[in-house]
Amino acid sequence: MPVGHVQPAAQLRDLRRRRVLRGDGGRLFRLRQRRPEIPRPVRAPGYPWLPGLYVVLTGLIAVDLLVQEATRTYAMLGLALVLLGVPVYFAWRRLATR
Repeated sequence: MPVGHVQPAAQLRDLRRRRVLRGDGGRLFRLRQRRPEIPRPVRAPGYPWLPGLYVVLTGLIAVDLLVQEATRTYAMLGLALVLLGVPVYFAWRRLATR
């Protein structure tokens, strides 16, 4: 495989990785909002500012990948792949509750 074909695959991988990492920061806010009573054995440094900054910056990087002409196609493919998982998640969840 020519070397030129490796770069788009790496960009697609990076977009997916950033989406997952941004989701981790967002889940911290969601957990603290929904379950304020649970004990927290580990502190999140700088909460809520540092995790909030992290979520915003990773979102900006993902948007930049979608806006740049050189990475747009592969970023859209990565986004489509992630969005295809949404109906699968809800179907799986529905089956698990039966």
